[in-house]
Amino acid sequence: MLGINGIQVVGSIIVIFHPSVEVWDFFQNNVNLYSWFFYVGGFLYILWVSMMKKNRDALIMLSVVMVLLISTVLDVLSGQAIINLPPLSTYFLFSSL
Repeated sequence: MLGINGIQVVGSIIVIFHPSVEVWDFFQNNVNLYSWFFYVGGFLYILWVSMMKKNRDALIMLSVVMVLLISTVLDVLSGQAIINLPPLSTYFLFSSL
């Protein structure tokens, strides 16, 4: 995970100090978007291992994370015009307030 964090930091520094919008767009679409799979896989693995140890809190957390994860994936697909849906994360994130 340290390598992924390093890639994020170096990419962010390049994006901040580079005057071209194409660099930011390339970083977002080709590096940043795919690096989140490692983060998501890591915390899903931690929750899964805790759930296998009969931790009730892990089961609840995994259920909520899966709903948010599905909502996020649908929002990304909708934002890239692959599917036609309204923004869902707004309703999932703010419906509990």
